[in-house]
Amino acid sequence: MPQSNLNKFISKFIGKFIGKFQSRFPSKSFQSQPFGLGLLIIVMVIWGSTFPLMKNAIDTLAPAALVAVRFSIAALALLPFLGRLYPQLLWDGAVLGGLFFLTMFTQLKGLETIPANRAAFICGFNVVLVPLLAPVFYRWFGRGQSPQSRGIQFQKWTAAIFALAGLGIMFGGAASWSSGDFWMLLCALAFALHLLYLELISHRHRVMAITGVQLMVVAGMGLIWAAPILKTQVGEITNNWWILVYLGLVVSVFSTSIQMVAQRLVSAPDTALMCTLEPVFATIFAFFLLGEQMNLQGWLGAIVIVAAMLQSQGILPMLFDRAFRSPS
Repeated sequence: MPQSNLNKFISKFIGKFIGKFQSRFPSKSFQSQPFGLGLLIIVMVIWGSTFPLMKNAIDTLAPAALVAVRFSIAALALLPFLGRLYPQLLWDGAVLGGLFFLTMFTQLKGLETIPANRAAFICGFNVVLVPLLAPVFYRWFGRGQSPQSRGIQFQKWTAAIFALAGLGIMFGGAASWSSGDFWMLLCALAFALHLLYLELISHRHRVMAITGVQLMVVAGMGLIWAAPILKTQVGEITNNWWILVYLGLVVSVFSTSIQMVAQRLVSAPDTALMCTLEPVFATIFAFFLLGEQMNLQGWLGAIVIVAAMLQSQGILPMLFDRAFRSPS
């Protein structure tokens, strides 16, 4: 199949599959939230697969080249669906794209020095950061319209403390921390801000348009980052072509688009809670694809982190209450 026809086929498939969701779910009604949660589970499975794949790819492929090629593929696939461009769309896409690029940059820097499963668990710390940052974020950018701006509950602070304790247990104390751990904490912060801003603007634009602008911004920043070394990476790009196509079309285009739909139905803190599934799937993929293992201490720390994530949403107290409630 000629390359031009292949591009048309990919674009037509993406447009038909995702375009159906652009205007069907305009509100966060109770009835539509389960559908949004289902979409997020699909996203988490896809995202979980990226950690071992990118870990494997950056063994030979420069992180800058990976970002540049991956998001250039995604941007080209969405180019036919941009439609009319207007200032608010460009601004929101630029902010989302900048935060997305920062997330990718810090994630890849972290994966250079730490295992994929460990990186995934640290990135999952955003589930605590989202509810902690939400009141300040929406006070500044959302004009106080979000229910998350009512203040930080005590359980959010305790969850943050327990999550930090879990990180300490998982990594065996401060002495074992590396630069990769701190890169992944920055990744969690950037991702938390991305989730919050995405919730704020998700209803303003068509799914395909805002997704396309966002990914084009990431592609542009990636090309600037990779410009000095891109020519020297042609051979490695060719060797990793299937990973790059998967990351570009499935992970970047498909999952980002359905995440946009899901966050019209699910709040940012609830989305962050669903993201706790990502390190679970990442650990499973890392075990089968890379043979990575975690010791008992690592699993104990991971359990504490997941418990803190559940505590941050009030789910852990509810489970304890149901488990120990005396029968009437």
